Amino acid sequence: MDVKYWTIDLREKVAGGVGIKFLSVEYPYNYRIPAAIVWYEDGGRKQEVGLSLDIDKRVFLSHLSDKDKEAILERAAPKIVAVIQEEEHRHSLEDRVR
Repeated sequence: MDVKYWTIDLREKVAGGVGIKFLSVEYPYNYRIPAAIVWYEDGGRKQEVGLSLDIDKRVFLSHLSDKDKEAILERAAPKIVAVIQEEEHRHSLEDRVR
């Protein structure tokens, strides 16, 4: 199966801190996988490897060695999942209108 992804902009939706800025999240929309990849900047540099997010548990599977940055991830995970759920709901409503 060819998996297709939504890319959802997080820049104005989820706050970061301690040098972390959340850019976007990629989430499969045609295949139910309870995981997403979150793209971010650390210290103003976009990271080459995204962070894995468990959508069902609302936690990051990827971790950062800095405890303050890790705390930012812990606080942001449920907010990012909420953004994904809002996007799913919006698309569901659009599909009903068509």
